[in-house]
Amino acid sequence: MKTRFILACACVCAVLVSAQALSAAPKTIYIKPFSLVKGLPATDPAGNLVKDYVSEAIIEMGGFAIISDDEVKQTLQQEELRMSMDICYDDACMKQLMQSIQTDYIIYGTIALDEGRYTITAKMLDRSGGTVQLARVKTLEFKGKKRIKVASHDLAAYMVKEKSIRMERYAGEESEGDDEYQVVVLKTSSAVSLSYNYFMPFATPFKDYYDGLNGISTAYYRVIGVYTSLVAGANFLTASDNKTGNASVSLTSGFAGIRLGMPVLGILYPYAGILAKGTWFREKGQAETANLLAYGVDGFAGVAVNVWENISVFADFRAGWAQAKDKAGTSLNGGTINIGTMYGF
Repeated sequence: MKTRFILACACVCAVLVSAQALSAAPKTIYIKPFSLVKGLPATDPAGNLVKDYVSEAIIEMGGFAIISDDEVKQTLQQEELRMSMDICYDDACMKQLMQSIQTDYIIYGTIALDEGRYTITAKMLDRSGGTVQLARVKTLEFKGKKRIKVASHDLAAYMVKEKSIRMERYAGEESEGDDEYQVVVLKTSSAVSLSYNYFMPFATPFKDYYDGLNGISTAYYRVIGVYTSLVAGANFLTASDNKTGNASVSLTSGFAGIRLGMPVLGILYPYAGILAKGTWFREKGQAETANLLAYGVDGFAGVAVNVWENISVFADFRAGWAQAKDKAGTSLNGGTINIGTMYGF
């Protein structure tokens, strides 16, 4: 009995290990060159460019093993299938191709050009459930050849990750910064930052007692347009000693506002914006503690530099106005040097 129990446990463990290994294996995906259906000559490289850009995005996302054209041709030759890959683009033909090459997914589609507007339609077949199904279809329309790369990256993320596409980026005319904005500088729709702050008071009596406060700031960014982001966050600043040596102070602020920017040279992102803020001022002396609330605005300008994939570093200067809600109307005006890093996701 004991021996049977041990054997049963060993079998269960083997099954679990095998299942885990299978689940950890990357899914296979074949990306077919997109068909040229209208307004583009047969020699135009646009179809292959879309395939390459989609492949590039999927490799960067990870988790998939891409099947090459040569591997597909070899498989078809081994099975002696009389199928021309160059003319196989309708859904029925693609499903037959998928059954033959036994890949988990196939992405294919069309690209057209009509009166200066490109139309890319991408489709994805899914065989992971045991049967071949048309899982997703998405069409993007836009002006400007430079946007083909951006659109291909967006379609790839939508096909394999169901990541929503910000359609406003395809409205209007093509601009010089379209490609860099989406792929290099701000290729994500959201970001968070962490930074070091040094605050310098501008007005008396604050500046008479404190040279400056140090601290940290954290913020969340949400892209809402080609050049526009919403910003919200908080900073936490302290000074351990004032000039008399008898008190310490802290400033805790919450802020929200808007940031405008434009990519330059693919890696630089100069920006400016305005923030509304609320501040809690707390000064602790030997005998008593003062607590004040203040409300105001900050204007800021700076530059971000993309250093690696979704990571950038930035530096900006903020000039702020804030007035405490006390009888004297104490001014908390000041300037802040802000240096930090940002991660997009």
